Amino acid sequence: MKKYFLTISGLLLLGFITGYAQIIPIADAIVDADSNGIPDLRGMSVAITGVVTVPTGVFSQTQTDIYVQDNTAGVNVFSFTYQPVALGDSVIVTGTVYFYRGKTEIYNSYIVIVANNCALPEPIPLTCAMMNREPYEGSLVTMRGVFTSAFLLTGNQNFIVIDSTGSCIMRIYLTTDIPGLVMAQDTFTVVGIKSQYTTDTFPPVHSGYQLLPRFRTDFSRTLNDQLPLLTINEVQRPGPDGYSSYYEGQYVKVEGRVSGPANIFTSGSSYSLYIQDATNGVNIYAPQISAPAGVTSPERFLNILGTEWECIGRVTEYAGLTEVANGVMYLLDSIPQDIVPRILPYNTPVTEGMESGLIQVTGVITTNLATAGAGQNFTLKNGTPGITIRVVDAAGIPLNWIQKNLRVKVTGIVGQYDNSFPYNTGYQVMPRFVSDLVDMTDSITAADTILTIDTIYPNPFSPNDADPLLSVATIKVNSPADYKIYIEIFDLQGRLVRRLLTNHPGGFKEIYWDGKNDKLEPCPIGIYIVNLKGITAQGKSVFVRKPIVLATKL
Repeated sequence: MKKYFLTISGLLLLGFITGYAQIIPIADAIVDADSNGIPDLRGMSVAITGVVTVPTGVFSQTQTDIYVQDNTAGVNVFSFTYQPVALGDSVIVTGTVYFYRGKTEIYNSYIVIVANNCALPEPIPLTCAMMNREPYEGSLVTMRGVFTSAFLLTGNQNFIVIDSTGSCIMRIYLTTDIPGLVMAQDTFTVVGIKSQYTTDTFPPVHSGYQLLPRFRTDFSRTLNDQLPLLTINEVQRPGPDGYSSYYEGQYVKVEGRVSGPANIFTSGSSYSLYIQDATNGVNIYAPQISAPAGVTSPERFLNILGTEWECIGRVTEYAGLTEVANGVMYLLDSIPQDIVPRILPYNTPVTEGMESGLIQVTGVITTNLATAGAGQNFTLKNGTPGITIRVVDAAGIPLNWIQKNLRVKVTGIVGQYDNSFPYNTGYQVMPRFVSDLVDMTDSITAADTILTIDTIYPNPFSPNDADPLLSVATIKVNSPADYKIYIEIFDLQGRLVRRLLTNHPGGFKEIYWDGKNDKLEPCPIGIYIVNLKGITAQGKSVFVRKPIVLATKL
């Protein structure tokens, strides 16, 4: 360990911060002469100096919870006041010797940084048997040739490690960058702090010893670089049943950017959000959150659209929705990038292959709002298919303007909720923000040069159908703005049945036929012709005709 000498001003500062108390070796501050596991100087004020082996922000992001070591011993330094110190800082610490759950601390500490980038002490080699005894508590140690049966390291969890001498506890803190490490099923070397946490209340307090790794780099071997990175589309690939993921029950690793933030899609105590890569999207459920050292409160980035994450977890299915669940998300890039939604083609339904992806669809609202759980639903048609639009309450999107026959553009995540096999229904598009719902009713531009009948739906239709969506035919037409247009219904004998529009200005129109003639009498079932006539600015008549079938429900 390097030695440092203080100037006269430094000595004066030292005297001020220590109250002229003598700096003593750490071993003397934590001495336990009677070997009962409780420091002899408990409750007394001391001053120590040493090198920081665990900086602030590693074991706690809100308090000072660090470790300091000199050439005699190491000790935990704790304060409810956050005092930033870095790995390798040489510090002077004053405080009270304290005892918490078996661990000796310098409590209510005050820290002065003397120097930076000092050499760290060499980790002390320990076996599992040595880990389970009192010596070296608070020191930087290393364990070589140990093994754990755990596959994925998660935070705030204890894991058993074993070697030829027995077993001991390795504790992983959620505030470190370690959660998300995939362990090789082979021996490895690990560095960390020897600490203690016990429920014993009467001396001798000689239980609860645990190894506390600090960083991912404390591990000599993991499988993170060997676990194959799958595309999200591959994880979504159906298995033998045609809908559930081929990887159901397996651990997978994917990378993607947040497309559906957690503050919108989390409904309970466990995070739920959506990420997307270049191939598709997937739901991430109940992950622990990890980030590189120095990134505080990484969970806040779950709510920022476009931040990038590595996700390792087990593939599960919930009501038809494929999830990467109960794993760890590791922050890769906190700088957001845009995610461009895929455009749903006209007359295309929402299908399994789009599940959890971000899409955009334009269509006409065909139902009123209906409350369903913690959200509201309505149906949109962009042609024949009906698409459920689900707006969760947490999105905070005003819906007082939503009504039938409005044409809207919707951007959202494709979700699914289907409780019955084969889990091939229940698809829904879930907007995330106010800007994801846009009224397009008056924004459809007129056609440039041609007269068109865009669509007739439903076709056939039946006026006596109990479903109101199927009892009226919607006829969508478009023409140049300077046209005058006429829409009429003829039977196959060429007789005029119904005038729907007469001498009307051109542009996009959405017209309805209820299957009745001009006298509002029901027409017989059969085939009819929609006759669209346009008169140009020059007085020329142009026509477009399409069949429409009036049927009866069997």
